[in-house]
Amino acid sequence: MVAIPLTSIIRRRTYEMFAAVHFGLAVCAGVFVYLHNPTSDVLGAPKRYIVAAGGCLGLVWLIRLSMMVYRNVQLGAPSSRVAVRTITFELGETSIPVEDAVHIHIRLPRPWNIRAGQYVYLTVPAVSHTAVVQSHPFYIAWWYRVNDDDYIVLIAQKRQGFTQKIFHMKDNKLTNNYRSRAFIDGPYGQDMNLDAYDNVVLFATGIGIAGQLSHVAQLLRSYYDCGVKTKRVTLFWQVDAEIQLGWVADRMQQLLELDEKSQVLHIYLFVVGGFVSREASVTDFVNRGKRIVVTYKDMDAAYLTDAELGQHGGRTVISHPQIVDRVRDVVQRRGDAKVRLTCLDFGPDSARRPGLCLA
Repeated sequence: MVAIPLTSIIRRRTYEMFAAVHFGLAVCAGVFVYLHNPTSDVLGAPKRYIVAAGGCLGLVWLIRLSMMVYRNVQLGAPSSRVAVRTITFELGETSIPVEDAVHIHIRLPRPWNIRAGQYVYLTVPAVSHTAVVQSHPFYIAWWYRVNDDDYIVLIAQKRQGFTQKIFHMKDNKLTNNYRSRAFIDGPYGQDMNLDAYDNVVLFATGIGIAGQLSHVAQLLRSYYDCGVKTKRVTLFWQVDAEIQLGWVADRMQQLLELDEKSQVLHIYLFVVGGFVSREASVTDFVNRGKRIVVTYKDMDAAYLTDAELGQHGGRTVISHPQIVDRVRDVVQRRGDAKVRLTCLDFGPDSARRPGLCLA
């Protein structure tokens, strides 16, 4: 019983070693069970079940490897390449470099139909001597196309291990310096079909914002293609320091410009520390543009959910793994059958994982 909580602590601090040891022990367990089985016939029960399980595992890994080769290699085209770029926070006329996160731009050798909510496992051999056997999950924050080349953008927050070492590769200039080779495993993740709802409420904390921006972009594009019922998209995001707003500030402005005519999108930002703006010392909130409100206090997810459902109603979806209990209490108390509560596939341990509420 004591070892159960310790596994999560070890996994967070030494992710690469934990993953390798976990896989190695699983293989050893299967081999030991096979060898200690009293049946001598390979096809006799229960050995045949062990063989079948091992065969299925091998087949899955073979398919996964084949997909990795397909995604990262194309004859006559460069393989997947990565550029790590510095993020800046704009404060008036001053640009402040963000020291706790970077944008990872990956040039894809072949395009694919990228959808909201997808994530990939990234390997960058140039990061360290052991990085070639390391694979780390990141949500695709957004994607774009330049000169017939397709790119995806990931956001990496500086922690330990891979995310710390990749900071040494960052380029302070916006150049086309895609020298480092990268390997992508994926994409994974399922589309949550948010376009069937009138009101979509998204919650995120910290780096969890990376998993929500793609849903906003896809809903806005579908809205202008007349392919969704959504009439309102509300994004709530809380950060620990004000400078962290720079992680996605430019992308948020792009989304607001895309939505200039219909004004479906509304953004509310919550800053709980590390204040750098003068407004933080004189007021609780400030408007940044027409549809961005910055509040200098904790985000009350339960109150915000209740307010959104009360004012706008409709068929609503809400998703947020970390605060899901507080949001669920509000939904159950209201007894509204038209509200669906859902969560993203995964979220970093350090972030209060992202979620969304659809109505």
